[in-house]
Amino acid sequence: MMNTYIKPDNIRQQEEVVYYSLLINSWVQTQMERDKLLVRLSFSGIVLLIVILLFVDKWYFWQIELYCGAFLGFATTIGSIIYILGRNSKHIEEIISKNTSQDPMLKNFDKISLATFIVGTIFFMAVVVSISAYKLQ
Repeated sequence: MMNTYIKPDNIRQQEEVVYYSLLINSWVQTQMERDKLLVRLSFSGIVLLIVILLFVDKWYFWQIELYCGAFLGFATTIGSIIYILGRNSKHIEEIISKNTSQDPMLKNFDKISLATFIVGTIFFMAVVVSISAYKLQ
């Protein structure tokens, strides 16, 4: 005769709660790390843009437009993430008090931060390529 152990329902429910809690915590940590990385990369992009500005003598108008696009993209990414971090704490307080479950503004700003980082990176690469091409001539 085989002796099998069957867990009581309350233990299974507790395990499911712990598992779900770990999943939520992992998701939040992943999102936070992504946001921190975007801020670091955006700040680094702005620093590199300033360095480029100091070392390039001649600018064409279209290069200035690319430069401004890169700067605005990175700056908007940083601003969006700062807004997200501030709004996150308020949203968590609302969840704890059971007033809400989702915040569509957070989702929108999350998309904005990623999109503006991509735009800033594209413009940054265009600035670097255009200046490099000019210097090689």
